[in-house]
Amino acid sequence: AALLDVVEKAKGATMWFPRQTARIVGVGAFMQPDVQQLIVAVHQTGADCGSATLTVFRYDSAAAKIVPAVSLANGCALDAKIVHESAGDALQLKGPYYGPKAAMCCPTKENASAMLRYRNGKWRLTPAYYEMSVGKYAFGQ
Repeated sequence: AALLDVVEKAKGATMWFPRQTARIVGVGAFMQPDVQQLIVAVHQTGADCGSATLTVFRYDSAAAKIVPAVSLANGCALDAKIVHESAGDALQLKGPYYGPKAAMCCPTKENASAMLRYRNGKWRLTPAYYEMSVGKYAFGQ
């Protein structure tokens, strides 16, 4: 698993697929005070609106490397804003919400909003609009 999928160029094509963008959203102290984690947003697209992922990275001192703490995935788009709360930082998430039977053309809720928090040793997403993977990259990554 990796942050970005392998990009390939089809035989005779002029473009590479999927098209990808990655950007740093920022840093926040989500898991403990004064220890920051990095948030990276990735968007990949081919023939449709694509997929979006947000990954919070942490330092694993036992392995001596940077690893995903939590990753969220969504069809089309997923934006995040760091919110400073007294119990620790949180991520305010915004994007379309697709119910279990919704087609990519027609989100169940176009402008859904959810909060991601790390509290009492666990990541919590409320409401659970987006796919959450703890300790690994989100599905499709």
